[in-house]
This record gives sequence, structure tokens and C-alpha cells, in this order.
Amino acid sequence: MPRWLRPAIATALLLAGAGLASFGLIDLIARGYGTLTWLFLAVFVVPILTWGIYRIRVAPAPALAVAPDRSEPEDRVGHRAGTPDRTSAPRSQ
Repeated sequence: MPRWLRPAIATALLLAGAGLASFGLIDLIARGYGTLTWLFLAVFVVPILTWGIYRIRVAPAPALAVAPDRSEPEDRVGHRAGTPDRTSAPRSQ
């Protein structure tokens, strides 16, 4: 980058900022953020709230998964007491 280009860019940005400030840039940004807030509420919050209310009042509750029977303790490998080990061949005596 040439040595003269950096001060030229800084001067151009300074003049552009001063020109935009004369139009009331702060008020324009404040109104823009207010509009974006209402847009956010309309696009994201309202649909999620209505879907949630629908799910609570109208839709049936999903069926719960049945947990496995844990009445018998497991050994360290994860086998239930009294069940044969199916991974190994039967022992010969």
C-alpha cells in the first residue's frame, strides 16, 4: 500500500462520517433497531409462543419410552444375574 493512501482513506472516512452525522445518523440507527426489534418479535417470538400454546393445550402428550427392568443387578460386564452369557461358547467339563 502506498504511503499516501492510508491518510487519504482516513480523511475520506472522516468526511463521510461528518456528512452522515448531518443527516441524523444516530436517530436513524435508533429507529432501525426499534424496527428490527418488532420484526424479531413477529418472526421468532410469536410463532414459538403460539406453537408452544398449541402443544400444551391441543396436541397429545408423546408416549414415554419404557425403561428396562432393573430389578436384577448386573455384573461388571453388564449381564443380568441368572442369564446365560451368550457371547462365549459353553464350557466343556
